[in-house]
Amino acid sequence: MKLFTNSDNPKTSLGFVERCAIGFGNFGNSFIFAAISAFLIFYYTDVVGLNPAIIGTLLLVSRLFDGVTDVAMGHIVDRTHSKYGKARCYILWMSIPFAICSCFLFAVPTNISVTLQYIYVFISYNLVCSLLYTALSVPFQTLSCLVTENQYERGLFGVFTMLFATVGVMIVNSFTLGLVDYFGGTARAWTITIAIFAVIGLAAHMFCFFNVKERVGDLPTEDSNPDAGLIDSVRALFYNSYWIRMVFVTVLIFLSYMTYMAALIYYCNVSLGNIGLYAIIANICNVCEITSYVLASAAFKKFGKVKTMTTSNIIFIIVIICEFIAVSMIGNVPLIIGLTILKGFSIGMTMVPMNGIMADCVTLCEMKTGVNAKGVGISAMSVGQKCGTGLSSALFGFILAWGGYSEAATSFSDRVIFSVNFSYLLVPLICAVIIALLLFRYNLEKDYSNAIQEQEVKRK
Repeated sequence: MKLFTNSDNPKTSLGFVERCAIGFGNFGNSFIFAAISAFLIFYYTDVVGLNPAIIGTLLLVSRLFDGVTDVAMGHIVDRTHSKYGKARCYILWMSIPFAICSCFLFAVPTNISVTLQYIYVFISYNLVCSLLYTALSVPFQTLSCLVTENQYERGLFGVFTMLFATVGVMIVNSFTLGLVDYFGGTARAWTITIAIFAVIGLAAHMFCFFNVKERVGDLPTEDSNPDAGLIDSVRALFYNSYWIRMVFVTVLIFLSYMTYMAALIYYCNVSLGNIGLYAIIANICNVCEITSYVLASAAFKKFGKVKTMTTSNIIFIIVIICEFIAVSMIGNVPLIIGLTILKGFSIGMTMVPMNGIMADCVTLCEMKTGVNAKGVGISAMSVGQKCGTGLSSALFGFILAWGGYSEAATSFSDRVIFSVNFSYLLVPLICAVIIALLLFRYNLEKDYSNAIQEQEVKRK
């Protein structure tokens, strides 16, 4: 394996440093995003003392707006021409504002009225998540089409991004609560902790920018329309049923995963009676996810991306059912931890094919319609991630409010325990069942191969 790429050939294999730089780009994205997903609602409800139902509503409304900005950003990337390329430039331009403004999320003023606090939450959340994070994540994901045309390297793009993202999540899960306690356990301690994370994320983004290069330019073919407008791009994508189904699958995967992550700290505290189990369970799951990424490439070669995702999702359903039985009947913590291992593997093997499948959907769309919509099509990954996360935040907030959860309670009623268990176990189970239905007779890879053959015949 070579250390550096040292080639501008679009079909070249990448060096180890550039592969890691791609991974660090997603590390920077996920570092703050992991803190938002796992701790933001907890910070709002237990630290600031805001109503979970109102917070859930604010975040849901914000996420609906967020989906629009993702598509718009994808179109902007498609039309961008700078000395740094089409997508890489946004990592430079947006990483510093993102790092600074991320601290605002965990810095809700405590000396203002409750109404002003909700307004502050709405504005800061949309600034960070709907605008700045979108301006970073959509261009970064589009890099998978711009760094190289090498299909093997594009597969590794997904592996390295997921691997580094999971490492970032593990760091956040392991050190957040400890750092907050170290800095005094106050609201200000949360701000300091997130500021440290923001600096680390910024360093990762800078490493990505200086060590990744775009090699694939606009190469219009006889049948392509590289100057298609946003409406034309969206219309072309909606003619592709595989793309539409994968958008819904992406939303459900992140709805399931983010609800699981948000509910985990409550699950450990309320259902298991030991908040200290949070870091143990979260890190076991993340370690297994990382291991699954290594196995994924072999599974792709033998079974294909779609079968890998489908099989892993079925395993996830079985594990959730077993864990629900373990909690409701015996509350066996060692058994729950053992099931967490299987859960981590199934989550990783379900999530890692998403980038490759979505890229195949977009390429198939371009071959069928002639419309170049890479940025808009790939932005669906970010749309799905944010919509799933927003729905998760809203749903979890509503469920907590329905259950009557109070941060000041010293003991928890059966209704509170049920609401936490429902969020942690049943919401992911329902999502997984719907995903299984969406993937039924999903023949993308067969149709993709047929389209490639048709293209080759036309060239002859």
